[in-house]
Amino acid sequence: MENKIIVASATPAGKGGVAVIRISGQGSLNCALSVFASSKTDDASKLEPNVMYFGNIVADGVRDEGYLVFFKAPKSFTGEDAAELQCHGGRGIVAAIISALCKNGAYPAERGEFTKRAFLNGRLSLSDAEGVADMINAESRAALKAAYRMMSGELSKEIHLMQSELVKIIAALEARLDYPDEVGAALDGGDGGYAAALKAVCGRMQALLAAAPGGAVIKRGVNAALVGSPNTGKSSLLNRFLKKDRAIVADLPGTTRDTLEESLEFDGTAINLTDTAGLRSDACGVEQKGIERSYIAAGGADAVVYVIDSAAFQSDAAACAEAFFEFLAAADGETPVIIALNKNDLQDGETRKKSLALARKLFGGKAEKIFSVSAHTGDGADALLGHIAAKLRDRADSDAALMTNRRHEAALRAALADASEALDGMSKGADAECVLVDLRGAWSRLGQITGQTAAEDIVDEIFSGFCLGK
Repeated sequence: MENKIIVASATPAGKGGVAVIRISGQGSLNCALSVFASSKTDDASKLEPNVMYFGNIVADGVRDEGYLVFFKAPKSFTGEDAAELQCHGGRGIVAAIISALCKNGAYPAERGEFTKRAFLNGRLSLSDAEGVADMINAESRAALKAAYRMMSGELSKEIHLMQSELVKIIAALEARLDYPDEVGAALDGGDGGYAAALKAVCGRMQALLAAAPGGAVIKRGVNAALVGSPNTGKSSLLNRFLKKDRAIVADLPGTTRDTLEESLEFDGTAINLTDTAGLRSDACGVEQKGIERSYIAAGGADAVVYVIDSAAFQSDAAACAEAFFEFLAAADGETPVIIALNKNDLQDGETRKKSLALARKLFGGKAEKIFSVSAHTGDGADALLGHIAAKLRDRADSDAALMTNRRHEAALRAALADASEALDGMSKGADAECVLVDLRGAWSRLGQITGQTAAEDIVDEIFSGFCLGK
């Protein structure tokens, strides 16, 4: 790798109290000192690493006061000599400093180039680096927790453990090829216990893959669709959840003609809500198209909140609700449905009990849970959101948090296919050479996750998605 000096702002562009300018590469300290001066930095050889020095910054005619810190290789983020300048946050100041640094030997960094250097210098695995990107892009505490686990190396450790087991088996089988007269080239049951070891590796792969759907939910949040008949209060409930008037609310049926998506964080979990058009059998024209989109939104949701007007329960609950449950059963039969008996503020205590009893009778075997709520007063709204958030809350501590990346899932699935072929070959007494082909393939597939065997174009594509300065 060409060890040129690179520079970029590590803080977002715009006005702020402080801006951080990151410099990396052999000679980065002298490059930084070309714009920074203090009484303690006259002799660069005496500059202590990891110590922050206060001084003056002079760059392209612009003057500022700020700080310099030097990081000596390999104890830096990139694994090479690096420095950071801190100045006042302003576009003009930052631009002048970067311009001056470029005139003194630095080059503008490409997207993700600092993290890419950390990967190429062995400071991070590829999956660790992807965890860095996830940390930056995470929009909920659950996603942050999962990203931190990846960034700190939990997934790469799992992958390395599986690769180590595969290497042991590969070494044993290669011995069969080197000394066929002593141990035989065919695996006629005398596998030395390596079939059991390989089966354990396959089991661990299967466990991680089984958790992958949960990992996707951690990363993007829980998708919940608000569905129900017209004027049951779906849009009002959305506004209550968001604590702002996002959706238009009116007494006229059919006000909502299209889906409306909004996100919020509740109890550390991202919840993506979709308000939908009211379901009714006599709709036509534009409203009918909206209803079709309601069904699409429900079919793609992780959970459906079916909203019923509890004050007009008898006339509201039957036909459309039954048709909707039939639709979900035909779609996948697994999407959980939560009943929200809305407008309980219009009922007294006894009427609420009757509504709940009737809802349990009609939907008890089909709905996951039934809540009595009021979009007007907020009664029951947090309990309903808490139930949705609970679908994700515990996953951040499970295998799901290790499998939030589709690239990792695809590589692991391919590794499992190769390992399973090898295991099948062992059970059928195949030649060691044939089994080795599959075992090496599994090892290589796992290496795509950590970066050991990832193609250069894949590595470049991953880091191109990073922000500048990272």
